[in-house]
Amino acid sequence: SSDVCSSDLEGLSSLTSIGVGLSVTNTSSLQSLRGLQNVTLESSPDYDFSMLLLENDVLTDVSNLQNFSERTTNLTITRNSSLSNLNGLATSDIVDSITINDGPIENLNFLSNLEQVDAIRLLNLPNLAPNGTEGLNNLLMADWIILNSVGGLQSLSGLQSLTSIGALDIKNCPDLTSVDGLENLSTIGLLVLYNLVNLENIGALANLTTLGNIELGNL
Repeated sequence: SSDVCSSDLEGLSSLTSIGVGLSVTNTSSLQSLRGLQNVTLESSPDYDFSMLLLENDVLTDVSNLQNFSERTTNLTITRNSSLSNLNGLATSDIVDSITINDGPIENLNFLSNLEQVDAIRLLNLPNLAPNGTEGLNNLLMADWIILNSVGGLQSLSGLQSLTSIGALDIKNCPDLTSVDGLENLSTIGLLVLYNLVNLENIGALANLTTLGNIELGNL
């Protein structure tokens, strides 16, 4: 865990190994994670690696986390009010949980390695680009995807590789006009479409043959 006054973490530049977690929370002057560039995560099949970036007011650069990608299986990025991109950050191909909320994130390109995930939660992201989900273009399996209050997003392009999903929950996305990107989905356990006031068509779901439960409202 880190609560620092410095603009970076250069004081940790000799650090070469971290075991099971990185938590950087509630900083007011930290702009960069420079200093962590020499870290290699300990390889252990017995432990997941969790990363939390929470309420770092002026953090803008996470590019020094490139060595964390292979083992980060739980990622939470919350209320970092200046962090508009996650360039340099990456995940492994199989991840348990990804939560990104309450920030100016513009795209999900850092998730381009992701193939399998239990849960993705994208919440209160007003600046996500119209094609903001393109970074998920290699995602093959997902148990749960939640999109709530994701402004700017116009379609679900990038999800074309998904053929089934446990739950797809999309709410309060005012610019979403279509669900293009879901053309190959044939099975959904739970589908929620709520308060999507500009959704014009759901033709991309034409290949859907099996649906456990559906909740529609304010469309």
